[in-house]
Amino acid sequence: MDNDEELFNRPCCCDPTHTIRDGGKYINIVVLNKKALSKYYSASDIWLDGKLRQPRAVAIVCDRCLVAKLEILYVYCRDNDGPAPFRVPVCELEDWTMENSLVGGE
Repeated sequence: MDNDEELFNRPCCCDPTHTIRDGGKYINIVVLNKKALSKYYSASDIWLDGKLRQPRAVAIVCDRCLVAKLEILYVYCRDNDGPAPFRVPVCELEDWTMENSLVGGE
């Protein structure tokens, strides 16, 4: 997802029957307490005293679904060398906790 236009044209992570543009004016990035499958399209905390933490998965949600507080069904991922992002069901992701988030141990 290289630019805003591409993001606006992607399906919403709550309701894939419409795009982000169809659902409103803004792109809303929501960080979930689920482990990300790839480093692209993920979020992590830079204030962790140098410890590398497993990044969290992110969803792209339209205004309509955000206001309605719809359940997030998918997250976006992208392989390091992959040509395009793909969606993964949230139910397939492992939960993210502080205890299981260390990468490579302490």
